[in-house]
Order: sequence, then C-alpha cells, then structure tokens
Amino acid sequence: MKQTHLQPLSFSLSLLACAIASGQNITTNEWIGDDSSDWNTGSNWSLGTVPSGSDNAGISLETPAVATSAATASDLTQLLIVGNTLDLDHSLGIIGTPFIAGTPNIQPTGGFYLGTGGSADPAILNINDGGALTVTDGNFRIGRANNVAMLNLVDGATLTVTGKGFDVGRDNFSASILNQTGGTLNHGGITSSDFKVGAFGGTGTYNLSDGIASVRNLRINFGQNTNGDIGKGVLNHSGGALSSEAGFAIGWANRGDSEYNLSGGILNVDGSLRMGVGTNAESTPEHTTTNTFTQTGGSVFCNALAIGEKPIHQNSYTISSGTLETNGALTIGAVSAGATGEMTISGDAEVTTNNLVLGIVDDAIGILNLDGGVLNVNQILSGQTNTLPQVLNLNGGTIKAKQNTGNLIHGGFALAPVLHENGVTIDSNGFNVSVGSIGGAGPITKLGDSTLTFRLPSTFVGDVIVNEGSVNVAVAGGLHFKPEASGVTNKVTGNGTGTFNFSGKMTIDLADAAPNGAWTIVDSANLDLATYGGAFEVVDWNDEGDQTWTITSMGTDYVFDESTGQITTGTGANAYEAWAGINGLTAANNDEAQDPDQDGIPNILEFVTGNDPLAAEANVFSSVELNDTSYDLEFSRSDESEGITALVLQYGSNLVGWTDIPIGEATSGQVTVQENNAEPDTVSISLDRSLAIDKKLFVRLSQSTEAN
Repeated sequence: MKQTHLQPLSFSLSLLACAIASGQNITTNEWIGDDSSDWNTGSNWSLGTVPSGSDNAGISLETPAVATSAATASDLTQLLIVGNTLDLDHSLGIIGTPFIAGTPNIQPTGGFYLGTGGSADPAILNINDGGALTVTDGNFRIGRANNVAMLNLVDGATLTVTGKGFDVGRDNFSASILNQTGGTLNHGGITSSDFKVGAFGGTGTYNLSDGIASVRNLRINFGQNTNGDIGKGVLNHSGGALSSEAGFAIGWANRGDSEYNLSGGILNVDGSLRMGVGTNAESTPEHTTTNTFTQTGGSVFCNALAIGEKPIHQNSYTISSGTLETNGALTIGAVSAGATGEMTISGDAEVTTNNLVLGIVDDAIGILNLDGGVLNVNQILSGQTNTLPQVLNLNGGTIKAKQNTGNLIHGGFALAPVLHENGVTIDSNGFNVSVGSIGGAGPITKLGDSTLTFRLPSTFVGDVIVNEGSVNVAVAGGLHFKPEASGVTNKVTGNGTGTFNFSGKMTIDLADAAPNGAWTIVDSANLDLATYGGAFEVVDWNDEGDQTWTITSMGTDYVFDESTGQITTGTGANAYEAWAGINGLTAANNDEAQDPDQDGIPNILEFVTGNDPLAAEANVFSSVELNDTSYDLEFSRSDESEGITALVLQYGSNLVGWTDIPIGEATSGQVTVQENNAEPDTVSISLDRSLAIDKKLFVRLSQSTEAN
C-alpha cells in the first residue's frame, strides 16, 4: 500500500459526529481505551496494537474521546468516528480507499465523512497545532443528513483534501460548521470537485478568521435535494486569505439562501464570481431565494463579477468599506431573462472594474446605488437589447474614469441615471469623457484636469460644480435650470479654477420663478472661464442679439444675459416699480427717496427690507444688540432687491465721515447672509466695539437701484 506522509500545517477545524467505513472487508481495530486518550498506546485498541495502514480504525460513541497526543499516527485505510471527538496533534493520513460515515456498513461510495448515519450526538474533529490530516481519495464531508458536525482548524494545523468534493453541511436537516482560526486548508483534485458550503438542502457555515484556504469551485448553497428542502450556506470571512480556483458561485441552489460576509482578509477568485446561478429557481409564499454578498472590509479580486444570473433569485452585493477589483466586466442582472441584481457602494469602499453593465439581456433588471466610495470604471451602460428600465441611483461617491470614452455614463438604451440629494462626483482623471441624459435633483461635481461633456440633454436640477478641468455642453446636449424665489436656483459654478463652455441647449423652467428677482445660473465669478458656442440656445426664449435672451412668462418679462450668466426680471428700477405698484404707491409718492409714511425710512429701503411703505416702521434693523466685544445688527432683505441693487452699511463716530461695508448676495467678512428660500434673507453685521470713539458709533443703510 502506498504511504502518504503529511507535513503539519496550521489549521483549525470543528466537526461533529463522523463515521467512515471502508469499501474493503478489513478488520476494524476499535478504540477501547479507558485509562488513557493516547492514540499511540497499543492497549487502547482492540487488536492490541496501534492501527496501521492496513487497519480500519473505529472510534464509537460509547468510548472516551481519543487524541493523537504522542507520535504521529499511521496512515490508515479508513477511519470511523461515530458521535465522538477526535483531536489530532500530529499527522494522520487517509489514503486510496473509499470511506463512508455512519454505522460501519460497507458501502463503496468513497470519502471521509464527519457526522452522518443519524447520530443524535455532534461529531467534532479538532486539528490542533502541529496536527495534519490528508485525504487522498473520495469526498470529504462535514455533516450528512440528520447530523450536526464541526471541524476546527487552528494555527499550526493542516487539512489537505486531494480527492473529490469538500462539503460543509450536506442534505436535509444537517447543520455543520467549519471554523478556521489559522493554519492551512488545501482542497483540489479532479476538475469536477467542488468546495460546497450548504448543499442539497443542508445548512453549512464556514467561519474564516485567519490562516490560508485554497479551494476549487467554491459554492455557497449548492443544489436542491429531491424533497425540496430549503438549505442555507453562510461564509463569514473576517481575516486570512481564501482563494478559489475555477470560479466562485453564491446561490447555486434553486431554493434556500446564501450569504458571504466579508469584514477582513482577502478573497481571490481565479475565474468569475457569480450570484444567483441556480436554474429553475422557485419562489414560494413562505420563502424567496436570496443571495447576498456583504463587504464591510477586506479585499476581493476576481476575473469578472455577475450579480444575478437566473430569474427569481434576489441577489445583492453591498460594499461599504474595503476593495473590490475585477479584471473583466461587472454585470448586474445577467445571463437570463428575468434575472435581477442590485449593488450598493457606500462609505469608503473602492470598486475597480472595466465595463459595468446593468441588465445585460432582455427582461433582466440591474440596479446600482452609488451612495459613497469610489467607482473606477471604463463606462456604465445597459444591455443594448434590453428595453426594461435599468436604475443608476447617484447619491454620493465618485465615479472615476479609467480611459477616454464617449460614454462614461451612457444614459442611453434603457439606462436612466438619477441624481439624489448628495449627487455625484465625476473625476475625469486625465481622460476626456462624456455622460448621457441624467435626471434628478442632486449636484454633479467635476474633478480631473480634462474634459467632461454632456453629450445629450439632461433634466436634473442640481448644480454643476466645476472644481477642476473643464465641462462642455455639446451641441446635442443640454442642461436644465429651475429658478424659484429670487436668487434660488441650480447653477453652474466652481472654485474659480474650472472652465465651462455651453454649446448646446439651455432649458429654463419658470413655473416656480418669482415675478421679480435675479438668478445667477452661470456663476462666472467662480469659474476661470465661461463661454457660449455659436449653437448655444435658450429653448423657447427670444434671441435679442448682443448675448441677450428674453421671454414673457405669466405676465413677467425675464432676461438672460450671457455676459453675466444672470436671469433678471428687467432693471432694478422695473423691479422697484413693480413693488411700488403692488404696495399702493402712486406717481405722487413712489420716488425712491420719498417717505410717504414719514417713518424716516425712504421707499428704496422699504423695498429692500420688505416693509410696507405706507405703514410707519420704527427701524430698518430688526435687531440691535450691544455685546461685550461687538455691536450686532440684523435686518431682512427681500429677494426682489437681491442682486439688482447696491446695498451698503455705513458706520462712523460722527455724522460727517462714513466707512462703507458692502453687502453682497452671500456671506463675506463682517456680513453674514442667511438664505431663507422664498422668505426674505436674514442679514447680520457685527462691528467691533473699538470702532466707537468717545463711546459714539453711528450706523445706517444706504441703497440705490444701481446694480452691484
């Protein structure tokens, strides 16, 4: 008989009841030890000698636990463990002969089975520091039908299975656990061999916290038994390195659930990582098949990732921290009609792939939620033949380009990108890229010293913030703006370093725009350069020449000026006159400097503060406070006056010399502006008490309809 010599590896396994019987008619050398647990004491065995390679070693429930606490155990033809615990401290080889668990029946099915035959007692196998177990033929199974088994592999231990498959929890009503806290697990063999966690209606759990595991054809929840039992496979990976040759499938079974929880360590898949692979999946009122990959840390490497291959399965990959990298494509909703998949990226996670495809075939549905993190990608698109809407939710995070492409976010076919409150950052990363149609209400922030082009019309009403490089609206592209209260609108802005060119169509929705006011929709002051191409157009507005566009909407005349990037309701005087008419002033008392209510506040300041010009007010300031170090003043400013009038706070220690503090549209220096949307702004000014001379300090507001 060929001898197998094992090298100790660090490993920890936990198994329950196991019984193995040989397909050969060999006498069983049974454990009878009473006074000692030493495997290597001959008196502990029924044949009076330690089992050798020609023996079938049998350990039954009724006898005490056994441990290989002395010399290395011999290579055995078969090992039978029924409802007991075996601790391996040294090497044990199982070679060349079929093994079957359970009662010692002779069955030529092959393998090493731990926990089988209907025993009510758990079967536990501990491979301790310095221990090693090698199985060179047949399947290695932790738990069979109606049994519970546990295998524990610790640092300094080794488990090697080179025969066929490796199962953790197989068949109905089995519940088995593999715990690896260190050491080495090696599984390989013929091409058809699989490493399965939960199989054929059984429940299996693999807890990997440290060590090295190298397996072939990793499968979580594999197959459905003939009774239709619902099983479950769970892999909890918190540390160590796990590699799978020839791919990895989560959810191969038609029924039952699958989980991979990665919080630390490395997963390396030589091949594709696939979710929801089972065919003819069944969903019942009592149960829906779900497959989840939850990553809160660690690193994943694979050739390709497919989330949701077959119908009915519910498949989701959620990554909030750690890294995921694919050499090929990442597909969500793949392979078969009716397949569904969802991926969520958040936190500080980083995902790197080539093309990310949503709903690659007809009637498949893919959903990508970008709530944070970084997505490094060539392009995001949907399958060209799929007419179902694919969903790209953008609510935080960064899309970072990996190459020059016309379709970083395709926005065509059936893909409908939607911006939410937190929007998205697009980092062109030195590449010239474009996006298609985008809807929603969030902002887009542009990074990268290259160009982002809006190649198709977009309907989102969030800001475009050009912080690096340039943004271009192509001739066939467009942006959408929605002014509301005066000064309240989405806009194109930046930090002063980016450039912007508008060659396409500008759509301005005036449905909620105030009848009087001003709106900056291209913030030239915060852009390095803003230009308009020859094909630029404001949709449905009149081109008046000289960079001016006009429209009358609901009785109000609006003007867009390319040179300023502003929409106004005419001149400041017109806005003032409209206010005067609304508030009952006539030709006899509507001059800016007049004071028909004789409260000492001229009409122009009544217009600014939003007060009634025909009802006396005590003061233009709503609040004046004297504090230990400062004089603090507060007043209201109407939206109608913002941006089209020049407002200045003046102070001095006498009534002759005045120092000006300009009050702009936003907070600056001593001036704080609180935007209250449709309500008047709140303007606060703080003056240092040292400005007073002889304890005297005078303040006043100065206002005209001359624009700032």
